[in-house]
Amino acid sequence: MADTPIAGARVPHPIRNRATHAAHALSSIGQARAAGSDTRPPARWAGFALIAAMALAPAGARAASPSAADAALQLADALYPGELEVHDTHLRKGYVEVVLAPKGDPVTRIRLAMDPDPADCRLGTPCETRLRRAYAQGNAQGQEMRTLEAAFRACGMPILAVEEPGSAAFYTPVLHASLTQDKRQQVTQDVAACAAEFRAQAQDQPWWATRTGMRVLLTDAVATPPAPLTVDAAVPAAWQRAPAYAAIVAFDATGATVRELAFAPWRAFTAQMQETITTATDRFLRRERGDIQRETVPTLRQTRLVPDNVDVVSTYLLACTPAARRGERCLRGDVALDVRYDVRKDSVIEIRRVPFERDRLGSPELPARP
Repeated sequence: MADTPIAGARVPHPIRNRATHAAHALSSIGQARAAGSDTRPPARWAGFALIAAMALAPAGARAASPSAADAALQLADALYPGELEVHDTHLRKGYVEVVLAPKGDPVTRIRLAMDPDPADCRLGTPCETRLRRAYAQGNAQGQEMRTLEAAFRACGMPILAVEEPGSAAFYTPVLHASLTQDKRQQVTQDVAACAAEFRAQAQDQPWWATRTGMRVLLTDAVATPPAPLTVDAAVPAAWQRAPAYAAIVAFDATGATVRELAFAPWRAFTAQMQETITTATDRFLRRERGDIQRETVPTLRQTRLVPDNVDVVSTYLLACTPAARRGERCLRGDVALDVRYDVRKDSVIEIRRVPFERDRLGSPELPARP
C-alpha cells in the first residue's frame, strides 16, 4: 500500500449541481424578455442572477447557462432520437457536465462534458465523439450496476451503497459485514462467493472483457438496501466515522478469490485516527530523551492490518532529532516510530522507535510490513 497522507482519504460522492439556482435565475430573465412582456423579475432576482453569472464566469459562464442542457439534448436527439432526457447538470472545474438518462431508466447515467460555448456542441464536432463515448460507457456502467445488484442480492449480501468509478474503471460496492478476527475467514469466503456469482452473470457482457478483479468495501453499518441500486446510493456521512475494510478480489478461470483484506477508512475516520495518533505520539516523544519532534506534516506510511487482528493496524510516523530539524520544523525525519492503533477503541496500543535508512533519492526505507 502506498504512503497515505493523514489528511487524505476517499471522497464518497461528487458534488451535485451547483449551477441549478443560477441557471433558473438567468432563465427567468431571458424568458421574460423573449416574451416581450413588460413584467420584470423582481430586483432581488435580477441582482442574484448577475452575482451568480459573475461567480460562474471563471469556469465558463456561458456553459453554466440553461443552453448547456439544451445543446446536449439537441445533440442526443440527433444521435439517439427520442431516447434520452436531461437528468442533472454539474458545475465542474472549468466546464459544465450534463447528465443524460434513458427515459424511464433510473439506473443508467450518461455524462457529457460540454464545450465552453454550448453552441459548439453539435454533429461533426469533438462533442459528438465525447457523447458517443459517454453513451457507450454509461450504458455499460448501467448494465454493471444492475448485474452487481442482482448477483450480490442473490448470494445473500445485498449492496448498501456504491462508490463511483472516478479514475477507476468500475463501481465499488459497499456491503454490510460484522467483521471480527473469528469471522474473518467466513466473511472473505462470502465475499468471494458473491464475486463469483457476479462474474458468472457478467462474463458474457462486452464490458467484462478487461475485468480482472474488483474491490468490495465492508462496513458494519446496518441499512435497508436500495432498490433499485443506483449511483445515488452514496455512502452516508454517519458510516464514514466507523472503520471500513476493502476486500480485494481477483477473478480467475473458475471463479473469484479474495487475495487481500485491507484497512480502508473514509475521510472522517482518518481524521479521528490522525488526531489520536499524533496526540499519543507527542506524549511519547516528550518522554523520550534527545528533544525529538514528530514531522510537521504527519504522514502515515505502510498502514496495514496486523495479520492476526482485524481491529489493529500498524503504521509508521517519522520524527526529527535536533540535527534533522529546520528551526522548529521537522520536514525530513531521521527517526521512525512504529505505531499500533486499535480501530475499534480509537486508541494507540504501542509506539516504539525503529531504525531506517533512506535510498539514494532520499525516500525512507522502512522495515517492510507483512
